[in-house]
Amino acid sequence: MPTKKPRIMVNFSDEALYDLLMKDCELQDRSDSAMIMRILKLHYANRKDEASLFRPDQLSEGKRVPVFEDTPPPQTGRASKIHASLDRAGS
Repeated sequence: MPTKKPRIMVNFSDEALYDLLMKDCELQDRSDSAMIMRILKLHYANRKDEASLFRPDQLSEGKRVPVFEDTPPPQTGRASKIHASLDRAGS
């Protein structure tokens, strides 16, 4: 049955993968080419969902939070009182 759809040749490097595909074809009553096309469609549908998570229009800049917070400067009045009391105690 001739068709105008492009032809794709698939080579399996692992015989176990080929056997698994053939078992799935028998279980789901599909031809091997139909099963391969189904697997590819599912794979690329999942990839499209993953890619849509990182589209720039969905990403937005959040509230800016400083990575390192500066410590407040020491209180000058209190430190001088402590130093004065230490000087009196040492004399």
